[in-house]
Amino acid sequence: MTTAKITDIAGTPGIALTPEVLKQLNATVGDDIQIVADNGGVTLRKVSANDTDTDRQLKIAEHVMEQRDEVLRRLAE
Repeated sequence: MTTAKITDIAGTPGIALTPEVLKQLNATVGDDIQIVADNGGVTLRKVSANDTDTDRQLKIAEHVMEQRDEVLRRLAE
């Protein structure tokens, strides 16, 4: 377990990740990290290229559903 103090980073509260944490995440400076807060805890996970593709595909699907809402509702009947 690693502890860190919340500090001011360019006017925003933040924590610095230790080299050990970066190693566990298989991450380096510049990588995207997903942060999930749940029940008073936080989970960190490195964002992979697959995650980025999935997010892009979901946004496209949401856009299509918004544009074709009426057609999709009729098909569902």
